[in-house]
Amino acid sequence: MQKPASLRIIVFTLLVFLCLSGTAFAAIESVIAKNAKGEYFVYDYAEVLRSYTQKILQQKAPLYEDFAQKSVVAVSSAKSGYIDYADVLASYTSSIVKGQAFDLLQYIETKEAKRYTPVAGTKKVSEKNGSLVFTDWDLPADNTLLQKINAVKDAEAMVATLVQHAAELELNLTAFQNLTLSQQKQVGEKVLQKRPQGGYTSLNALKQELKSAFNHAVSAQNEALKAVNEAKTTAQMRQALQKNASVLDLKLTAFLELQPQEQELVLADLVKGRPYATAFALQEAFTAAMERDRSVLSLINEITENKAMQDALVAHAEALRLQLDDYHRLNTFGKVQVADQVLRKRPAGGYPDIAQVKTVFETAVTNALNAQNKALQAVNQAVTPESLRTIFSAHALVLELDLTRFNRLQPAVQDTVLEILFAGRPYSTVHVFQNAFHNALNSLESTRIIQYVDYPITFNEVVTRQMNCNPQTDLLGGGWQTADRNLVAYYLNADNFMEEMRPAAIIKAGPARMRSGPGLTYDLVTLLETGSGPYFIIDQAEDSSGYTWYRLLTDYRAGWVREDLLTLTARKGEGIFQFLVLSESTNVNPAEINEKILQGKGILEGMADVFVAAARRYNLNEVFLVALALHESGEGRSLLANGVEYNGTVVYNMFGIGAIDADPILKGAERAYQEGWFTPEEAIFGGAKFISEQYINHPLYHQNTLYKMRWNPAYPGEHQYATDIGWAYKQVVKIKTLYDQLTTYVLRFEIPRYK
Repeated sequence: MQKPASLRIIVFTLLVFLCLSGTAFAAIESVIAKNAKGEYFVYDYAEVLRSYTQKILQQKAPLYEDFAQKSVVAVSSAKSGYIDYADVLASYTSSIVKGQAFDLLQYIETKEAKRYTPVAGTKKVSEKNGSLVFTDWDLPADNTLLQKINAVKDAEAMVATLVQHAAELELNLTAFQNLTLSQQKQVGEKVLQKRPQGGYTSLNALKQELKSAFNHAVSAQNEALKAVNEAKTTAQMRQALQKNASVLDLKLTAFLELQPQEQELVLADLVKGRPYATAFALQEAFTAAMERDRSVLSLINEITENKAMQDALVAHAEALRLQLDDYHRLNTFGKVQVADQVLRKRPAGGYPDIAQVKTVFETAVTNALNAQNKALQAVNQAVTPESLRTIFSAHALVLELDLTRFNRLQPAVQDTVLEILFAGRPYSTVHVFQNAFHNALNSLESTRIIQYVDYPITFNEVVTRQMNCNPQTDLLGGGWQTADRNLVAYYLNADNFMEEMRPAAIIKAGPARMRSGPGLTYDLVTLLETGSGPYFIIDQAEDSSGYTWYRLLTDYRAGWVREDLLTLTARKGEGIFQFLVLSESTNVNPAEINEKILQGKGILEGMADVFVAAARRYNLNEVFLVALALHESGEGRSLLANGVEYNGTVVYNMFGIGAIDADPILKGAERAYQEGWFTPEEAIFGGAKFISEQYINHPLYHQNTLYKMRWNPAYPGEHQYATDIGWAYKQVVKIKTLYDQLTTYVLRFEIPRYK
């Protein structure tokens, strides 16, 4: 229930006399009150107190009597502006209840005090010659502007209001108008977003939010312009434009509808025009580049990159009067050479006419065909299989032979390839020979190369060092526990994981009790059903009754079973893939990966060529890279892999790099944005680079197998990836499953041997 006006005035007056010193009293300037009709009036506080004094002295006091009929709604000092009076009373009451002193002036000049915005139409009340005088009251300038700001509904209107009142808001209007329209709108939106639910209550608070929003917009625009000015190639310029189009107000729709070679010309113009002093200068340059003459001859004269020239020659062959029959007989290397000649032979001022383009093109095609024919002739005239080796070295580029792949084969396998190719002569075209070379490699590449690496430390020493690192296992039941020496030795011993027959056992009488030790008094670990197994035997011992107990290793547990419950047998060892060298290509066929592994795998489908290229660039095993991407991207269906918008740009993260558990999507997207992964391809290459540099090809540790990552045989106990003794073994399942689906590959294993 609302307090009677007279009571509110009494409380207010008592509060003033109780709480104010003479100095504070002088600092109170005015009071706003409201009558029963909802009309507002402002009073000079000193005049009200003077009139109150007259009332006490039983003199005529019209000003005080008028004031006493109304409810106080706000009070102000010279520094505070208007403060909500109900808030003052609440704070006063709280202080009294807590037994604390209350200083009115001190409170209303704090940030905690609730601000009050005067209402338009408020009348000023004063006393003259014993009569009341009512006059129109001009709202404080700050409050008039605040009311306008608080009434704005959208970003465009906010921008207009900010510009109109730039001087009052201390906004550098010239700098603000140098922002693009989108960035100006961003400022308006930020000011709207930061506006409190009840509106801005002080001009200073508004200025602070405006300054922050303006500085952020300037910084974003400067960074965007910097990216454009640092783009030295058309590819870099394309990336800079796509990443920053919204900030720079560039409309890319029409650009993206151009033919690829035409896009290259626009990008080339922009690269040539750098640096741009302002975003508006860039916008003008972009518009001019889009409107330039794109006739065929103009196109040929402006292209700067080889692939764009290849595309243009084929796309505009009719207009250029080019015959493409011989050109299509060339392999990729030959076509690159032709485009290169058209670029190199172009006069400084460009080709004057189509005829000259035609002449240069035809000469280049003839020269490229002659080079191909010469190389093919050398192959067809080889005297022995071994002589082909020299011919390959001399003509590898022209014939497009992947000698890296060939040279990785064992010498005996290389000799077999040479014999196959020698027997297949003569070859009618370069394409026929290339296919023969590729097929010969494929037919022999599905092989394994096993190498042994000796380490100058005894096996027992290695086990001891690992035991000092508190190795963990989940095989004993009851969660993670410290692994015993026997288990550590088993997983450290490479012989246990070679594909040779190892001792094993099958449960013949179940359910058999697997125990934690070799005897009936040990704890039960689990029950094993009749016929289950075979399980590897990793140890044996006798109990006090003379029974032999065998320690078995199942998929999930390790424990002891008595001999009379078992049938002893043998089982082929598993886990050799933990020794697979991950720092080199295994020459898989991309088409086979697409068909057998990546088909139906979301955004990763059809991306084998990208994985293979990334693996080769950063010296990684392609299947390992694919397996890791499938695992981290949820088979190609995770949000990060399929693109997440960050700072107005869609980014991709195929390997979950930076996606910490606290906020994986935001942090993974932030990392992708920082790395510049704006396409799925860039995300694959970027992830491969990270994995290579941080792990597989680390310059110090060289832990290029799963075994090395877990056990680090060169420095046992140091820089180990995991504490789980079974970590390396557990990782091989996915990789082996993928290789089992393929037919073309070379696998190299490095097996550790200790003294």
